[in-house]
Amino acid sequence: MTPPYDYEAPPLSTEGDRAQHQHDERRDLPIARTYLVPPLAAYDIHAKLMDEIRLAHRASSVDDWFNGRESGLRTAYRIVFGENAP
Repeated sequence: MTPPYDYEAPPLSTEGDRAQHQHDERRDLPIARTYLVPPLAAYDIHAKLMDEIRLAHRASSVDDWFNGRESGLRTAYRIVFGENAP
């Protein structure tokens, strides 16, 4: 008498076979970062940074703390866009 599950594939015998099988299963899955990290343009960083730089520039005449904040925001602009803030 043959066992009822005789038609199933034999278990994978080696680590290499097991790794290849897992690779075949995961090969067509979408890349996670495609969906978890939106493109930089979605954040509209340029407009937000420019608004904050303008606010800090206006406030720097009143308080020295904002002068340091403006400097930090201008540095962030330089890092993100590779040029000095206008």
